[in-house]
Amino acid sequence: MSAAETGMISLKSFHLFFIYLALSLMLFTLAWTGRQMMAGRLDMGLLAAAGALFVLGLGYLFWFKRRYKGLR
Repeated sequence: MSAAETGMISLKSFHLFFIYLALSLMLFTLAWTGRQMMAGRLDMGLLAAAGALFVLGLGYLFWFKRRYKGLR
């Protein structure tokens, strides 16, 4: 019995879902740190760290999608 017959999602789809979820949370964190920095409550370091994590997450997403392109 295949995964399609049982209504289960593939491991690749499951992984991609959590990558997209993590990226959306990183984007919200980046927006929040930007607003806090503009209000004078945070320094530039936290904004740079949030931006770096977002860029690394995007890089991981593109790497994962290219690596497992043929996998279902």
